[in-house]
Amino acid sequence: MDKEKIKALKDRFGEITEVTTDKGVFCFRKPGRIEIKKFYDTVTRSVYDASYGICVDTVVSPSPEDLQRAEETTPGLVMILATEIQSFFSAPSRVSSRKL
Repeated sequence: MDKEKIKALKDRFGEITEVTTDKGVFCFRKPGRIEIKKFYDTVTRSVYDASYGICVDTVVSPSPEDLQRAEETTPGLVMILATEIQSFFSAPSRVSSRKL
């Protein structure tokens, strides 16, 4: 993806992550509170459905329809992509607590 397109996506959506697979390059915006809640509400019932939802809800390039077509030809693609998206909303790597 060229620098101009990346800049345009960042200007429009803020943080973007690019995931490259053998099926293509996918760009995702940072999930908002609503997408994260939907993901966690769904993941207890179906990891696949939660992964599919977070990918389709946050993909900015190519289109959600292109991602859906790629998933039809490569079942499980969204499972790999969702792992990368989760890095956007994972817990902080440094957490500490102490009893007071």
